Amino acid sequence: MVEQFEAQHPHIRVEPVYIGSYAEVNTKFIAAVASGDVPALVSVKTNYLSRS
Repeated sequence: MVEQFEAQHPHIRVEPVYIGSYAEVNTKFIAAVASGDVPALVSVKTNYLSRS
């Protein structure tokens, strides 16, 4: 997916980072917000989340 995106947008570089479970991603994202070092994009597969 990254290769396809970068081929279509050669001026944008994407650095994919796998963090782990949704809980781990959430924890790291909250810490990033608190530190002021927020990534440009955070994505999780929401189909793994339960629906209320």
